[in-house]
Amino acid sequence: MSAIDPLGTWKDWEQGHRDPAGPAKALLQVIRKDPTPGLSAPSDERRSRASGQC
Repeated sequence: MSAIDPLGTWKDWEQGHRDPAGPAKALLQVIRKDPTPGLSAPSDERRSRASGQC
């Protein structure tokens, strides 16, 4: 089994050596259509957890 190299994968995508597949491709398509929810969601989740509203 080989180790996953996220930085190497990211560089491959940026340089056009690979195309994203599966869940990564779907996520990038959603972000391409409207990046706003993707940018706010992680911070909203942290706030909910901190206040115990999860």
